[in-house]
Amino acid sequence: DITTAGVASGPHAFGDTYISNRGILWSDDGLTAWWCTEHTTTTRLMQHSFTSPKDITTPTGTSSLINLDHIAGTKNPFWASDGNSFILVSYSTSVRLAQYPVTTPYDASTWDNTSTLITTSGLSPAPSSVNGAAMSANGKYIYITSDSNDGIYIITLGTANDISTYETTIKVNHYGTNSELNAAGIITRRNGANDIYIKEKSLDEIYKAEAYGDNISLTNITAQVGSGGSVAGMQWKSDGLKCFLVDFYPSDTVHEYTLSVAWDFTTATRTNTFSVATEAPSAFGLAVSPDGTKMIVLHASSGRRLYEYTLSTGWDLSTASYTTNSYYFGGTTASGQGLATNPSGTEFWVIGSLGAFKFTASTPWDMTSVSYSGVSVSGLGDYSGTFNTDGTKYYGLSSPSKVFAFDLSTPYDLNTNTLVDTRYLIHHWLFGAQTYVLSFAGNGEKIYMPVLGSGNVYVLEKSLQSFEKQYYFDAAAIATTSSAGQIDTTYWTDINSISITDNIEGSSTAHYAFSTDNKTTFFVVMFESGGRNIVRDNAGTWEYNSNATYGLETWTAAATNSMEGAFLDAVGVSANLTSSTDVNAALDTDFPATGNTLDIAYILDSVNGSDVPSSSIATINYDANILNQGATLNTDYEYDQPATDKVRVKSLGNYNLKIRVM
Repeated sequence: DITTAGVASGPHAFGDTYISNRGILWSDDGLTAWWCTEHTTTTRLMQHSFTSPKDITTPTGTSSLINLDHIAGTKNPFWASDGNSFILVSYSTSVRLAQYPVTTPYDASTWDNTSTLITTSGLSPAPSSVNGAAMSANGKYIYITSDSNDGIYIITLGTANDISTYETTIKVNHYGTNSELNAAGIITRRNGANDIYIKEKSLDEIYKAEAYGDNISLTNITAQVGSGGSVAGMQWKSDGLKCFLVDFYPSDTVHEYTLSVAWDFTTATRTNTFSVATEAPSAFGLAVSPDGTKMIVLHASSGRRLYEYTLSTGWDLSTASYTTNSYYFGGTTASGQGLATNPSGTEFWVIGSLGAFKFTASTPWDMTSVSYSGVSVSGLGDYSGTFNTDGTKYYGLSSPSKVFAFDLSTPYDLNTNTLVDTRYLIHHWLFGAQTYVLSFAGNGEKIYMPVLGSGNVYVLEKSLQSFEKQYYFDAAAIATTSSAGQIDTTYWTDINSISITDNIEGSSTAHYAFSTDNKTTFFVVMFESGGRNIVRDNAGTWEYNSNATYGLETWTAAATNSMEGAFLDAVGVSANLTSSTDVNAALDTDFPATGNTLDIAYILDSVNGSDVPSSSIATINYDANILNQGATLNTDYEYDQPATDKVRVKSLGNYNLKIRVM
C-alpha cells in the first residue's frame, strides 16, 4: 500500500533532470554513488560524492556526468573486480555489454574516452531480457538476471575483467525449486566472498545465493512480517518457536509471531498483538524474561522510561497487561534508542546517541527496584545493540545500518569491551533502508535484522557462523579444488613433497589441508609429525577435529553442516593449522598414502580485513607406477642427423629409451 510508505528524506535532485534513473551502486565506504540515466538516446553515468556514508542529504558538490556512446536501455552499472573499468549491460534484441576503462580505480570521471562494446548475439542459451547484472569478486563471471523467470545467466570470461574474452556457451541457473522467481536487481559482495543477492521483482523479496564460479545455490533470506511499520525491538523464546517484535511507527505495538520451524522466520505467522501506545508512544526497545512472563518496553524521545508488563501465560500476548510500574531514566544523560539486558533481568543497558548506560534491578524484572549504576560506555553505536547467547560478544548498531562488533572479557558487561570490527550490513545495499535492531537466535546459529523496505517490514536471517567468522572477525575464506582442478592420482605410489608459494601481508595468514579420498577427509602435515585429519564427512555429518594435541583426534559436529562450516570450526584449533612453511618442510614419510584423487584446501585469513593473503603455486613431487614416461629433449636425450637417411639419439642418463619410428 503505497499510501502508507514514508520517505526518510528527499527527494533530492543532483544537477540537471534526467529520465529513467536506474541501478544505484554505492562504494564500499558509502561516500560515492553511481547510477545510469537515459536522456533521449544517450546513456549517462552519474557519479556523486557525499560527506556522510549513504546519506543523500550530504552531497559534497563533487559530481560527474558522463555521456556514453554505443549503448542504450541500460539497467545498472557495475565495476570490474579490479576497479579499473566500469561495465553497463542493456538488452534490445540481444545482450549488449559495454566496458569503459578508467585511469583511476573506481573513479568514473577518469574515463579515457574509449570503450569495448560486445553484442552477445551468439550466446547459447540466450536470455530473453535483462534486468540487472553484476560481476564475481574474481572478475571471471558476469551474472545477469532476466525478466521472464529464466534464471541467472552466467557468462564466463576467459580473462578476468575483460568482457571481450566472453565464452558464447553460458550456464543458466533456475534457482532450484524457485523456478518462478522473477529476478530484478542483483548485487555481489566485493570483498571476495561468494555471496550474491537478488531482488525479486514482483514479490519484494531478497534471495541470497552462494556462487562458486558458475555454480549457484539459492535461498530466500527475507520474511515479510508486517506492512508500513518500523521495528525497533525483537526478542526470541528459547525454543525458537515464538518471537516478539515492537514497532515505534505507526502503532507502538508489540507483535507476537509463532513459527512452525524453530528459528526460521519464513515460517512465522502473526498470532497476537498488544498496544503499548498509551504508556510508550515511541517504543524503541524491548526485553522479555526467558519464561515470557515479564516484558519491558523502552519509551524513547522525551518520555525516557522503562515500562513493565506482565503476561499471565508466558509468551502469550493475549494475556499481557501493564503493571503500572515504570522507571524514569531521564534524570541521567541517557538517551534511549535501544535496550539490552542480561538473562536474569538484573541489568539493563539503555543505548542511544550519548552512549550505553547501565541500570540495575535489585528485584529481577521489577522496574520499581531499578537504579542507575553510574556506569556508562561510549562508542558502542547509537541505535541499539544485542548480546550473543552467552554474553561474550556485543553488536552495536549505528546509522546507516552500521554494526560495531565487540568482544567482552566479562559476559554482559559493556565496560569490558574490545572493538573487533566495524562494517555496513549488506542488506543496506539492497533496500536502501535501515534496521534499528539486531537479535540473536537462542541456539546461537543465526542473527536477525528487521528492516523497512518497499513499505513492508522484512526480517533478514544470516548464519551466525558466517556472520562472526567470515564477516566480522577472522574473515577466513575457504577454497578447495573444483572437480576440474582435482588431480587424478590413480597411478601415484606416494607423495615425496609439496612446495607452496604464497604472499602473506601484515598479520594475514594462509593455511593448507589435503584430501586423498575425494574430499571426504582432509588432513594437514607437519615435519616429522606425520598427518593429522582435521575435517571429515561422517556419513552426511560434517565434523572437525577439536583435540588440541596434534597426534590425537576428537570429532565434533560442525555448527553448520557443510564442508565450509567444518573448516571454519577447524581453524579455531591451532593444531589444525599448517602454513606453507610447515607443508614445504614435510618429508616423504609425513604424507599419508595416496588414493585415486588429490584435493587441496586453501584457508586464507585476512585477520584485520585490510591485509590480504594470496597463494599462487603448489608444486607436487611424487612417485608413480608407470609403464612409459615421455623423455625430455636435452635433459633425458639429445639427437642429431649425421646423414640424410640417418637419425642418431643419445641417452643423457641411465635410461631405457624407447624410440618409435613413424
